[in-house]
Amino acid sequence: VWAVWVWKYRQAPGASWFSMVMLAAFIFSFFYGLEILSTDLQQTIFWSKMQYVGAVAGTVMWLFLVLVYTGQERWIVFRNIAVLFIIPGITFFLVWTNELHELMWINPYLDIGSSFSLLGFEKGSWWWVHNFYSSILFIVATYKLIRALVHSDKIYKQQIITLLVFSGILWVGLVFYTMGKMPHNINPLPFIFPFGGVIIAWGLFRYSFLDVVHIEKETIINKMQEGLIVLDTQYRITEINPAAQKIVGQSQEKVIGKAFEEVFSNHEEIEKKLCQEAGSEKEGTEQHIEITLPVENMGIRTFDVRTSALLGKRERPLGQLMFWRDITERAKEEKTTKLLLRLTQEIDKAQSLNFAFNKTLEIIIEYADWIFGEVWLPDEAGKLLKNGNASYFREHTSELEKFNQISQNFSFAPDEGMPGRIWTSKKIEWQRDTSALSPEVYFRAEYALKANLKTALGIPVLDGGEVIAVLVFYSSGVRAKDRYLIDLVSVATAQLGAILASKRAVELTQISQARYRDIFLRSPVALWEADFSEIKKRLDKLSAEHGNALLNYVHENPQIMVLDARSVVLLDANQEAVKLYEAESLENLLKNFHIIVSERNAILALRDGAIALWQGEKDNGIETIHQTLKGKQKIVIIRFSISSGCENTWKRVNLSIIDVTEARTAEASVRQLASAVEASSSSIVITGLDGAIEYVNPAFSRVSGYSREEAMGENPRVLKSEKHPAEFYQEMWTVLSQGETWEGDIINKRKNGDLYWEHATISPVKNNSGEIVNYVAVKDDITKAKEAEVELRKLSSATEQAASGIMITNTKGIIEFVNPAALRITGYSAEEFIGSTPSLLKSGEHEDSFYNELWKTIQKGETWRGELINRRKDGSLYWESQTISSVKNDQGEITHYVAVKEDITQRKELEQALALAHEEVLIAS
Repeated sequence: VWAVWVWKYRQAPGASWFSMVMLAAFIFSFFYGLEILSTDLQQTIFWSKMQYVGAVAGTVMWLFLVLVYTGQERWIVFRNIAVLFIIPGITFFLVWTNELHELMWINPYLDIGSSFSLLGFEKGSWWWVHNFYSSILFIVATYKLIRALVHSDKIYKQQIITLLVFSGILWVGLVFYTMGKMPHNINPLPFIFPFGGVIIAWGLFRYSFLDVVHIEKETIINKMQEGLIVLDTQYRITEINPAAQKIVGQSQEKVIGKAFEEVFSNHEEIEKKLCQEAGSEKEGTEQHIEITLPVENMGIRTFDVRTSALLGKRERPLGQLMFWRDITERAKEEKTTKLLLRLTQEIDKAQSLNFAFNKTLEIIIEYADWIFGEVWLPDEAGKLLKNGNASYFREHTSELEKFNQISQNFSFAPDEGMPGRIWTSKKIEWQRDTSALSPEVYFRAEYALKANLKTALGIPVLDGGEVIAVLVFYSSGVRAKDRYLIDLVSVATAQLGAILASKRAVELTQISQARYRDIFLRSPVALWEADFSEIKKRLDKLSAEHGNALLNYVHENPQIMVLDARSVVLLDANQEAVKLYEAESLENLLKNFHIIVSERNAILALRDGAIALWQGEKDNGIETIHQTLKGKQKIVIIRFSISSGCENTWKRVNLSIIDVTEARTAEASVRQLASAVEASSSSIVITGLDGAIEYVNPAFSRVSGYSREEAMGENPRVLKSEKHPAEFYQEMWTVLSQGETWEGDIINKRKNGDLYWEHATISPVKNNSGEIVNYVAVKDDITKAKEAEVELRKLSSATEQAASGIMITNTKGIIEFVNPAALRITGYSAEEFIGSTPSLLKSGEHEDSFYNELWKTIQKGETWRGELINRRKDGSLYWESQTISSVKNDQGEITHYVAVKEDITQRKELEQALALAHEEVLIAS
């Protein structure tokens, strides 16, 4: 009853095993009862054997129940189940063959008591093995329960005690029976099981045994996404979960017991931080350490390492807990933000264009860990690109300085050299190794080789779509194409262009008041002139009230100036601003200014800009959302500056507004596309013109066995199987070099040497000038399809060569296939058969009921076998033996019928001749 009742909880952990334990107990107890009631020795032996159906399985399943309940179900795998059932399986076999060897029961007899009878016997050698094995399983299960009891919460303790009571009663009964201490050698287990069932039933209702299930803390720790390392007071590792094992690149067995500094020998700053805090450990205190280190198969990763004291009773220090959270992406974003912020600050402070470029080179080179940067500027005529005499050295060497001096004598026409190509294309260019390029491609290859300059990255600086400068950066080592760095530097140079454009607009206003209006109106950047005097008055009043604490007061009370921010009045705007905000005219824009800044974020941006002006901050770019007069939302960056002569009143404050909506949308699109490519089930490979792999997605690694790190910089030839002739690859490259797409099936070789089929589509990627810059391959593993194709050809060949006629029709009886043997038997051609029905062969010798019965049989999915007379094409009749079967799809629906036909005319004629001869003999006699 309990087995059936508990089965409804089978979705709960352990419920299915508990149900099977109860079922085994029922079988054991039921047949033991029949043994007691038997009066015949053979019947008693039979019922005793039946008991072992439950007896051999019960203890093993009890152990599995305990393992699941204590959160150690990882041990319950097919191999372990099979091993644990070996001895029970042997026991079951020996019980049922005991008469041949008596390894279980020696000289069995009927032991008749006062009111019942039992099977008496001397205990065979395997009987002891079986009972010893059962005892061992009970001991292991009991140990697991006791261990879980020690580390569990109150409600789980009550559940575990229930299980321990049940297990203990069974254990005592088994020991007493095994040692022969029971009266009349009665086995107490069949009586204990019903009593134990009552205990479990009480536990089910009292402690929600199957509703609230114990989960070991070890299981929770092992499934944590964060890495966890536990240290003792001597900074030795005592516990490490799987996530942390991936970080250190070593298994648990290799690091447990080792000193922390030994495992992290290359990161002493972590140990130093721990040592500094060792004397001030308090419950609840935490320290955060940010650390960057290489992780196997993951590259360089950044982690937020959070440490906290592990305290025992009476706050006695037990060690340290270390949680490792991967913050690589966040760190990248922070670095990007800091880079752009620093770039903006330095350029804003720059007194000249040359100084701005020098600072840009310095910031980017320091960030990217490259060694040299240079600037190329168009000449006044706009026909040549000349060295801008702005450069930055991270490492000063005589050869590098010589390279810089020689470069100052170079100039490039459009499309000449790397700077000239970038000037014309307005696109980024990455050269993996400039020293290896020919002088036709890279004019200064000879000098680059001497200066040990390898990889080069060239980026245009644009202002309103025009190239105002080309920046080129160099590394001392060969580097694979780094898309993250390219994107980062692209954003930085875009920011540089925007800032230079904004800065140029501000500088021009200071050159001549006479030209101010014209410059203001024609500026490529949207410009406002606004009255901030009410905000200035408010800040003056707050300053008088709070003195030096003004800024703290404003930050602590962010709503204090919201109403004042609404008082800003737009005085003037240029045509770019009219265009940006989709106004019909300047007057229309001025009149409806409140619509643009109606959103709370826009108002707060004005407030924050005013506070930045009050603090004297030059770098006060604030990103916010503005609404155009047509209801569109624009993401903009606003920069604030006070007009000359208005420093005390703020009557005229200049605002430059840069529309970054497209840039932000493009950034989101790039992230979405990257996510889609990463998640694609097809292998995707991007190579450069030299064939070097620049990108592979996870599907490529999964199919080929090569990790992304192993594939980067390699040639796709690493997958070459040698199964295709050289002409195959030559034809492929001929198609690709012509700018066309190649598509086909190819045999490749995995990292482990296995061959596999792929269907590949390889396409060239072209820039705006139509030049091929990359190749993209999208590949699908079709190995299984190819294997199925081979099997299909084998089956088709066997059908074609069969001696028996074979005909296939659809469910309407339309013939779709006949083999050569069927054509030979009937005299018809395949063209005459296909599209016709088998009635083409109808002889008229059978009644319609014959054919109706045939159709009824096969339409039910049954096979029809019989003999019938058909007519050949030449009109002659012949006998045929047929077997007609149905073909079904995965849903069990009939899709076709297959008839196997054999010409038995000669056999029929012989039968008729024999029958006639027999009749003549009978007449003669």
